This record gives sequence, structure tokens and C-alpha cells, in this order.
Amino acid sequence: MSRLVKFALTGIAGTILDFLAFNLVLVLTGHPALARGIGYVFGTLWAFFLNRSWVFKSQNGLSSLIPFLALYGSSGFVAVAIQSVLNESLGVFLAYLLSLAVASVMNFVGMRFLVFRSSPNAS
Repeated sequence: MSRLVKFALTGIAGTILDFLAFNLVLVLTGHPALARGIGYVFGTLWAFFLNRSWVFKSQNGLSSLIPFLALYGSSGFVAVAIQSVLNESLGVFLAYLLSLAVASVMNFVGMRFLVFRSSPNAS
């Protein structure tokens, strides 16, 4: 199975977790940006462990955690910003999907070339 397919499967599962948390917090608080941030944290934790061990087969252990968190913090900030700016014009769920797409591209490129770059033979 290719790295991109594994990344996609990990991302789909993480997105489901993110989306469930997003909806729960949205129902409980009524705040889309807060819900997006909390959902993103859940998806991020899932992504770190599976991308490190399964997708990129990194031997770096927790040494890759700091660059991973910097990447996900950056893409998370972008996702929340997109969600906040576009809620009114696109609606909450379309803004969510757009924020997800942008963050996903940022994350794959960042993990492939920055965070887990020392594992070129992982497939």
C-alpha cells in the first residue's frame, strides 16, 4: 500500500474523529471556531501516532513530536482561521470542508518533506 493511500486512510479515520468531536462541541457550545479547534486536537493526536508508526515508519520516536506539533499547529491555525472567516459566507459545514482540505495538503507536504523526511524508504 502506498504512503499516500496510508496517509489518506489515516486522515479519513482522523477526520471522522475530528468531525465527531467538532459536532459534539458545536452542539454543546454553539461556537464553530471553538469546535473546530477542539476537533482538530483529537485528529492531531490520532495523526501523530499513526503517521509516525504506519505511514512514514519513522524511527525518530518522540523526537519528531516537536516538528509535528509545529506543523499541525500551523495548519490548525489556518483551519480555524478559514472556519472563522468563511462561516457566514459559505456556511459552517462547507467552511469546515474547505478548512479540512487546506490543512490536509499542508500536513501531507510538511510530514513528507519536513517532519518524517529521514524515512525515505517507507512505503
